[in-house]
Formats: sequence, C-alpha cells, structure tokens
Amino acid sequence: MTTYQEHLEQLEAKGEEVRQLQDALLIAEGSLKQLTLQSVKTVKFAINLHEQITTLTAERNAAANLLAVIHRDGGHHTGSVGFSRSCADAEAAVLQDRTERDKLAARLEALPRIYAALEVQP
Repeated sequence: MTTYQEHLEQLEAKGEEVRQLQDALLIAEGSLKQLTLQSVKTVKFAINLHEQITTLTAERNAAANLLAVIHRDGGHHTGSVGFSRSCADAEAAVLQDRTERDKLAARLEALPRIYAALEVQP
C-alpha cells in the first residue's frame, strides 16, 4: 500500500509532468500563431502579385491590339519581330504618317493662294 508521502510525491511528479506539457503546449501555440501570421502574409502577397499580373497582362493585350491597328496586320508584325521592336516600328510609322499628313495639310492650305495667283475659281 502507498503511504501518504509516496502519494504526495506521485502527485507532485505528475504535476511537474503536467506543467512541462503545458509549457510545451504554450510554445507550440506560439509557433502555430507565428506560422499562421506568416501564411496570411504569404497569401496576401500572392493575391497582390496575381492582381498585378492580371493588370499587366490586360495592359499588354491592349497595347498589342493597338500595335495591330497601327501596323494594320492583326498582330502579325508583333508576332514576327517581338513586342519591343514592334513598338519602335509603330512609333516610326505614326511619326511618318503625321509628317505626311502635315505636308498634305500645308499643301491644302496653300491652294486658295495658288488659285488666287492664277485667277482661277475653284
């Protein structure tokens, strides 16, 4: 039979074991909270990154459509020379078109003076 003192010692030993388990549980809980916070930050970062990629993809598609209109080819030029080169070529084409348009506008503006100098009625 167990004496009262032995019984107290057993309870004390079990109490120490319970305290150790409680300490381990608190440490595990803290680690779990920290991992949860890190996971939430990672998920938020991934969502933000996905939104940025979606936006950039939409913007690139819009730019590619604009290039197709400028080159008047449905996107074939961009497909064959690449996006950056296609942009440079489109810039050159637009500047050339503007230069030609400005020259034609200047000639058109000069017509009334030419008709007047020739005394011809339009």
